[in-house]
Amino acid sequence: MAPTGYSGTTLAKKLGIKSNSRVRIVNEPANYYELFTDLPNELFHISDVNAPKDFVHYFTKDLKALLTDIGQLRSEIFPNGMIWISWPR
Repeated sequence: MAPTGYSGTTLAKKLGIKSNSRVRIVNEPANYYELFTDLPNELFHISDVNAPKDFVHYFTKDLKALLTDIGQLRSEIFPNGMIWISWPR
C-alpha cells in the first residue's frame, strides 16, 4: 500500500494521531499498523475503558454495535479528544 492517500497526507496526520497521545484501537483489522508510515513511537495504548484518551479508533461492520457502543466511546475521550469510526466499503 502506498504510504500516503490521494491527498499526499500521511495516515497518522490525517487521523490527528500525535506523539504522546493516549489511544485505544477497537476491532482493528489485522494489518492496521502496517497502514502507517508515520505512526509516532510515543503512543500510550490504553485498554481501560475508564481511563481518558485523546484518540479512539473504532472499527465495526454493524450499525447496531456502533449504536450500542458509542455512548461508552464518548465517555472515554478527553473533552478535546476524538473518535474515528471506520467500516468496510
